[in-house]
Amino acid sequence: MSNKIISALAVVGVVLGGFAVLTNGDTIVNNPVVERTVGAVAGPNNFVHQFFHAGFTSGSACSATSTTAAAGTLGSELGPDTSCVDVTPNGADLTLTLAASTSAWYPKAKGEVRTLFVRNATSTAGIDIIFAAGTGINLKRATTSGSLLIGDTDAENTARIDFKKQADGDLTALLNLYQD
Repeated sequence: MSNKIISALAVVGVVLGGFAVLTNGDTIVNNPVVERTVGAVAGPNNFVHQFFHAGFTSGSACSATSTTAAAGTLGSELGPDTSCVDVTPNGADLTLTLAASTSAWYPKAKGEVRTLFVRNATSTAGIDIIFAAGTGINLKRATTSGSLLIGDTDAENTARIDFKKQADGDLTALLNLYQD
């Protein structure tokens, strides 16, 4: 009987010893993995809501144009990184038509929004910029603003235009004027 017990203990010892050799003594733990997004976002698209506790800066380039004409189109001044345009009308009021909705600078996909600041850079009081809609642009004005950006001696009157792409490919241009 004692030989049977010794044999059984030997078999158990060999099995446990073999198991220890095969696993190298590592402990296997099966815990669920919790993934958290941290650090930078790889690529140009981000589908995660983010919080910027210290704020952020947007925009990088401001272009400039001047004209003696009574009418012009805002479009050729808009490079890929343009966030503002200084427009200097010389001599008379300027009717500035927003470029067609197919222009490269505008948002591409439905729901995208892009902002542009247009400054009346003339220092001559009374030379104004009147905004007009181009093809495929639905110009919406703040009720108190209208579409006349007044020229004055400090040359700081500015319009903010938020362009939002619609499902039909047109753009809604939300115009708000900031002036003395």
